[in-house]
Amino acid sequence: MQKLRITSRVLILMLSCLMAFPLAGCSKKLKSTEDLIAKARKEITVANADTIEVEFAVKCTKNDEALMWFITGNEYQAHSYFPMIFKIVGEEEYVFEGRHSSMERGQDIAVYNWGDGYSFLVNNPKCKTIQITGNVGGLGTVTEVEIGEGEYPFHYYYELLPQEYIFLDAEGNEIR
Repeated sequence: MQKLRITSRVLILMLSCLMAFPLAGCSKKLKSTEDLIAKARKEITVANADTIEVEFAVKCTKNDEALMWFITGNEYQAHSYFPMIFKIVGEEEYVFEGRHSSMERGQDIAVYNWGDGYSFLVNNPKCKTIQITGNVGGLGTVTEVEIGEGEYPFHYYYELLPQEYIFLDAEGNEIR
């Protein structure tokens, strides 16, 4: 009787594993920009998500992950910025891991804390410089990232947690 109970438990465990096995790799691989935009459209929570314009902006990779930024809206609508994380599973093949919220830091400027650093997305042509004060060895080191004409949307990944960052126009005035 004891052997029968153990055998039935083992059988149930094996059947459960076999039933779950087909689900193990069923996350859809996204291979094209169109696939990525379609996934973003499903995940983004904005009004009219099924019809609003969605643009793939930039990709930043680190180890086996990709941070991809998507922009919603057009020239007649306000823009919103959405960072999404994907696992890199092959050459230009990705599996969706999660949608996140960015921090808005001025009109058409968004920031997202990713990993040990910060991802900056600037889509405001008035912004010409990102000024980042780091905390390397207790010193306030300053990194200035210049944005060239026509480079919008512009992306910069700062690999550390900054003490402070500001966005500057062509005259050096802070953009808020």
